[in-house]
Amino acid sequence: MKELKIRDYALSFRNYLIRQGENLDELTKNSHENKPLMVHVEECWNICREILDKVGISEDEIRNFCFSLCVAHDFGKLDEKWGVEQEKRVKHSERGGALLLKIEKELRNLLPLPNGYEAPLILATLCHHSSLHIKGEGLTRPMRHFLSSRGIPLAINIADAIGVFKLADIISASNSDHNQVIKQYDWSQNFDNKICEGIERKADRKCKFDIEKYKIQNEIASSQKKHLALIAPTGWGKTAVALLRARNIKPKKILYVLPTITAIREFEKDLEEIFGKEWIGEYFYFSDVEDLIRRQGKEEGLEYVTNLQRYFIPKITITTIDQLLLTTLQFGKYHIRRFNLRDALIVFDEFHLFTPEMVGALIGTFENLANLYNFSILLMSATPRNTYLKALEQALGEQLQIYKNEDLYGRLKRHNIKIVDKDLLSFVQETKDMLEKKTLVIVNTVKKAQQVYSLLSEVNDRRVGLIHGLFTYKDRREKEENLKDVDILVSTQVAEVSLDISFKVLVTETAPLPSLIQRFGRVNRYNEHWIEGKNVYICSADDEKPYSLAEFLATKEILYDLENPQIEGEKIYFKIINKYESNLPEEETERINHMRNQVKRELDRNNFFYCFMENKRISEILGKEPECLAVPYCYAEKVRRLWEDIHRKKKYEDRKELIAQMKQYYISVPLYMIREDSEWNDDLNVYTVGGKKYTYAPNKGLFEAS
Repeated sequence: MKELKIRDYALSFRNYLIRQGENLDELTKNSHENKPLMVHVEECWNICREILDKVGISEDEIRNFCFSLCVAHDFGKLDEKWGVEQEKRVKHSERGGALLLKIEKELRNLLPLPNGYEAPLILATLCHHSSLHIKGEGLTRPMRHFLSSRGIPLAINIADAIGVFKLADIISASNSDHNQVIKQYDWSQNFDNKICEGIERKADRKCKFDIEKYKIQNEIASSQKKHLALIAPTGWGKTAVALLRARNIKPKKILYVLPTITAIREFEKDLEEIFGKEWIGEYFYFSDVEDLIRRQGKEEGLEYVTNLQRYFIPKITITTIDQLLLTTLQFGKYHIRRFNLRDALIVFDEFHLFTPEMVGALIGTFENLANLYNFSILLMSATPRNTYLKALEQALGEQLQIYKNEDLYGRLKRHNIKIVDKDLLSFVQETKDMLEKKTLVIVNTVKKAQQVYSLLSEVNDRRVGLIHGLFTYKDRREKEENLKDVDILVSTQVAEVSLDISFKVLVTETAPLPSLIQRFGRVNRYNEHWIEGKNVYICSADDEKPYSLAEFLATKEILYDLENPQIEGEKIYFKIINKYESNLPEEETERINHMRNQVKRELDRNNFFYCFMENKRISEILGKEPECLAVPYCYAEKVRRLWEDIHRKKKYEDRKELIAQMKQYYISVPLYMIREDSEWNDDLNVYTVGGKKYTYAPNKGLFEAS
């Protein structure tokens, strides 16, 4: 692509619009604070060009389109009614779109715009502060014609080019150091040594570095297959395999998908110790709150991570499955990050926890994106889900290698299990004075967890902790900070994967077998054999909730197999899981295929360019019960004051920080609770909960009032 002089194009573009009767200000007008529009336009293209090179978008057609977008996107700011300091001003994206529509037939003469790209240019200008959803009849028909005539690969490249442009726009507007962003696409020369040293250091802290295990981990990570699935025991070192896999293939980005926020926070600390903070980021709904808490009382530093980590900019981004799915689906504003999946390594830890709908949605996107984006997948779990593995194997074909060595489990005999024929609450009542320090109690519902916590809090010489999903972010984080100091921890399913703590004893309710095996993994984590006596007690549950009846019945049929002397060690879990899955109906496979087909249909409608769905459909894809954010009544006044402060602030950065402060008092509540006990607060634009049937306490969370 020959060098294009963006200043010349911008000047001639403005002059033509003036000749058409438009009254426009000079290009020296500020588009952002202390930054003229022309400077911003030049910065956008220079940054775009570097990122396009890094992610491998080299076609002249796409680059010329991106160049034209850099020139035209902010011309609406030249309207005399728009100004950086004006409180009420025209919407510059709409004004810019209107200018382009007015001269649509001349755009190819004024800009190096490829044939037929008028509609995408107008759409990208209109939507550069929103999602790519096509709005208005005037654009719907030409965009649909454009996408259908181009095919999926080109449509994806165009959407990604718009994402690259928008990232460049954000970097320039925020005056971030773009060099810090660009270097995140490279593999630093010292990463290889840092990975090896980090693995050895972490192993020494747990017990002792095992050179033979390291050789096995390295052998798995060195597979010549593009995609890997690793089934290995809890505490064996799956994270080491992920890091060694990255060292082997040297991806442009590493996306590490974890099942809980707690796991993200803990893992981020480990990665920062290995690589350094400048290479690590996290993104989930409350990540701005997390960043705010960490920065309190500290120097700012690494501002680009704070502002841009939501776009998967850091070399390693730790995120959640919902964020990854929304990115692959190109939903909402996720086009600003999807291009960062190119030449990436995507690690799915504890993938057995995915719902069948999640697996189906991933397959629906992988079938098109995996080859076009050239990313590699690493799936890891201690609990093999044969249904999931089979579905993924069918989608990824010979490119997927499944590593499932039962001998790794055979040498381990860490769990001495007893089935207790009584409900957990009664068992805890009888044994509460005898429970050892470092006992973990896991139950299936928040209500039961709160009851057990109240009961154990009566034991005078024990420090009791409680974690579950019905705390505000602030309160849950404070509790999790002190988990290693408690003697007895009461938890719901969140403890199955979130805790890198080894407990001496586990007391658990009956749950589906994969969940039980994960719960066992919290006990005697770093030894190979139990020391003496029983260390796992499985009690009966009141009912199957929150699981399906089929999962519960399939588990009950094989439950007593867990209690037999483990001559084969934990290898027996493979046999029991096979029996468990054979007892399940074919429902899981049907749900996987149903969602795969739905997602494919939705994406095919627009050639993977964008996806538009209602929140209800998103909940279906995630396979989760719909939830709603709310504020407990006891925090409503604090949130109201913050909300008032937000409206008084003029600077975006000031408002963003106050929004993060406000979000720490939010709680994610199931819709049935919203229906039972909530009020819509017009002032806060959010539900308040906990004033009728429920109440909220920082030590217990949201609970049913007596």
